[in-house]
Amino acid sequence: KQWYQRRVAITAGRRNYDTYFEKYGDSLFTMSYILQTVTEQLNSNEMYNEVKSFFKTNKPGTGEPGLTAGLEQIAENIRWKKNHRHKCRNFFFTYARKHAKGKN
Repeated sequence: KQWYQRRVAITAGRRNYDTYFEKYGDSLFTMSYILQTVTEQLNSNEMYNEVKSFFKTNKPGTGEPGLTAGLEQIAENIRWKKNHRHKCRNFFFTYARKHAKGKN
């Protein structure tokens, strides 16, 4: 479900970017906040590349610091997922098996 919500947010952001930029592009903190908030939850190489590609043709204006922070966070999310996803999965499966046996 989360991947779908992220995809919807990114798609809506791309479709309406000109409107956001026109309204908030001169506001240092607002544009930066919007770009960081939308991008920082992403966690795949595909999404990282989509964001990078989008901003090759669309200027972030005063949102550059937020975009930079968002891209750094996406990269960190990708690294974390790569390094820890299997550990979390194993923990939850082990925990579920242990507690499921006690309920029988």
